[in-house]
Amino acid sequence: MHKACRRCHHSTAEELIAFVNKRMGGADKFVKMVNAKEESALHYAALIKKNNLHFPGEEQKIVSLLMKNGADVFQQAKDVRRKTN
Repeated sequence: MHKACRRCHHSTAEELIAFVNKRMGGADKFVKMVNAKEESALHYAALIKKNNLHFPGEEQKIVSLLMKNGADVFQQAKDVRRKTN
C-alpha cells in the first residue's frame, strides 16, 4: 500500500484494498499499517507531488480511499532527524 501511495497509483491502491476486504472482511488494519518510521500509507499520500499524478485529482482519490477504509489522520510518524548539539 505504501508503494502504491508513494507512486500515486490509485487503481493499485483500490485493488489492494478490495483484495484485503474480500480476504479479511475489512481493510482498516491493512490501511493503518506502518513502516519502521511509523509512517502510514496516508503519510505517503500526503506527500504526492502534482508531477506524479496520472490524472487530475488522483491524489485526492487516494486520500479519500484511505480515509474511507480506516486511515488514522492522527497517526504520528517517528521523528528520525538527528539531534545536533
